[in-house]
Parts: sequence; C-alpha cells; structure tokens
Amino acid sequence: MPIPSHSTWLIIANWKTYLTAQQAEFWLLRHAADLCYLQQKAKIIICPEIASLNLIRNLAPTEISVGAQTCSDDAPGADTGKVSARSLHDLRASYCLVNHSEIQQALAKTVNQLKQLHETAITPIICFGSGDELLKIIENTSCNIIQNSILAFEPPEAIGKSALPIQILKKHFETIHKLLIERKCPSLLLYGGGVTAENCKDIRKTGLINGFLLGRASTDFQSLEKIVFSC
Repeated sequence: MPIPSHSTWLIIANWKTYLTAQQAEFWLLRHAADLCYLQQKAKIIICPEIASLNLIRNLAPTEISVGAQTCSDDAPGADTGKVSARSLHDLRASYCLVNHSEIQQALAKTVNQLKQLHETAITPIICFGSGDELLKIIENTSCNIIQNSILAFEPPEAIGKSALPIQILKKHFETIHKLLIERKCPSLLLYGGGVTAENCKDIRKTGLINGFLLGRASTDFQSLEKIVFSC
C-alpha cells in the first residue's frame, strides 16, 4: 500500500473492541457519507477488530482505508488463535497496527510482524513509547521497511489521560525526527495519547507530525468530527 503524502493529514481510528460487529455495521451505515465529508480535511483509516474487518471494508466508501489492529508474527501455519498477514491481505486490509501500547510483546515479535506485513504489501503502523524503543526497532529492521511504514508515538504517561504539554511533546518529536534523519529512515510520524478537539490544533502547530492515532474518541462520530475540523 503506498504511503500517504507528507502533506496529507492522517487520522487513524483504532476502534479497539469498543464496537461489536453489529454496532460497527450500524456506525458505518449511519456515517458513510459523513466520512467522505471528513476526507476533505484528513485521510481516515479505520482499524476495527478483526471480526468486523471484512464488513467494514464492504460498507465503507472506497475513499476510506481500512486497517487491522494486529497480526501474527509467524508465517501461516501452527499459530492457533492468530490472524496471518496473508489473511489480512485477502480481507483487503491496507494497514496494520504493530506494537500498540496495549499489546505487550518482545522486540523479536514486532520485527517478525513487520516482515510478514512487508511481504504482503500491507503498510505497518508502528507504535512506540519512546525514542529508545523506536531505535531498537530500527536497529533490528531494514530501513526499507521503516521507510514504508507509518510511525505512531504513544508516550505511556499520556495514554488514556491528557496529552503531554506542548513544549514537552515538541522536544519528543524533535528527538524522533533527529533519530530518523541520523538513521536515514524518513517516515510519517503520528501522535496518540490524550488527543482532544481542544488540544489537537496546538499539537499540530508543532509542524512535526503528520496526524493522530485516536482510540475511543474515534468511535463517537461527533468527537471524531470535532477533532478533524479543529486541527
């Protein structure tokens, strides 16, 4: 899947398990046209739970991209209870979250997931909580994979709480960009953690990010709309 342009503002809607398959269907039927309207301001990528993925892809307007919340780190085979990157490709998922803060996993698993997704042409959305964590991922992954991924910074102290003060966020963003330049692995950078309609404009004004990774707020259309048009 081609990486969006750096001039495109991205909104990743991680629905987690807030919406059942039936609720997700109702949400799409009610807001399909509204999503196309939001696309005037930002590229929307919806990441529902796996049980809803095919349904969402069939109901969502073609302009709306669909992603998965995770995938198996192994090639198809003996991996009970997991979903392979190949299956996500068959379900027409264009993106997949990797290493989300709510999924604790070893570095080796993250690296293997990235390889599986790369082989199936699904764009990874790599989540990380610090520059050190990102550096370890970069050191153990080919730069080509990083360049063809989207990065999402999720500081642990902001998840499920309030976003960090702007000046602190700006320093984090600058450190991450410096790391990417030093490693010659340019990539789009998103921010997730306490994003609201009240603070999103100031966060965007740093000029150092390309969008937001939203959780529960993205399942409420009014909240999603306010964030998209406020920033």
